[in-house]
Amino acid sequence: EDKLKRTLEGSRCAVSGSGNVSQYASRMLIDLGAKVVSVSDSNGCIVFENGMTDDDWDKLIEAKQVKRLRLSTLKTSGKYIDGAS
Repeated sequence: EDKLKRTLEGSRCAVSGSGNVSQYASRMLIDLGAKVVSVSDSNGCIVFENGMTDDDWDKLIEAKQVKRLRLSTLKTSGKYIDGAS
């Protein structure tokens, strides 16, 4: 932010992947006021029209880090799109 002389507030950001780095990049973007509009895995992606919520992020962490599930199994505010990754 300092180098760009602007903030990420209100920016719409697509995050590639849904692994550890992607999860925490999403968290940081949300904390900085950006809207995370998608995350993906090798089978598809979840699109969040209004941005990923804190609840969505919690579900992503539970699914990927604890239960080791695919994005297709998540019940979030987003829409899962099979084959789009």
